[in-house]
Amino acid sequence: ILKNVVAEVLKRKPVGEALRIWCAASSTGQEAYTIAMAIEEFRIGLPSFQLKVLATDVDEDVLQRASDGIYTAEEAASVPAIFRQKYFSGYVDSDRRSKKLQVSEALRGKIRFAPFNLLTDKYPFEHPFDIIFCRNVLIYFSRSTSENVIAKFREALGKDSYLFLGHAETGMMRIPGLRSLWNAVYQRKS
Repeated sequence: ILKNVVAEVLKRKPVGEALRIWCAASSTGQEAYTIAMAIEEFRIGLPSFQLKVLATDVDEDVLQRASDGIYTAEEAASVPAIFRQKYFSGYVDSDRRSKKLQVSEALRGKIRFAPFNLLTDKYPFEHPFDIIFCRNVLIYFSRSTSENVIAKFREALGKDSYLFLGHAETGMMRIPGLRSLWNAVYQRKS
């Protein structure tokens, strides 16, 4: 689905313009890095574009860990071996006892980790996003709070852009201007 969505977005963008993705509630960064790796894998054959991923969370400690991009071998075990070889390098802790993997500098450079609270009154972003991911977060909010957050996501999206939610959150969609495309994937219209 992501490949199709990115291809659709790029059809409407001027060549060379940045593809803007927001990974809301990114925690320690696994989702943001997975999105970036997936896009890097299928960008061949697509028009040239710059990838810009904003990954936010309220917890600055997890954001620092995400920004460092260092994971234990156990945490990285579910990453396909070919991706680990291509997008990670070995890293040894200062205690020299445990080997870890660090996301490549090139991939880390495509993602900006920053603090942000989804309950903020206004989302003050300079540019609209082409894609927003907010998976498995809204389930922790009341229905009215979730609807308020989704309405602000809608405003942060560009025309015909996409919102990805978690499967458990799809029942929360009662916001005008978003239409369901696939289970948990919505598109802003107008």
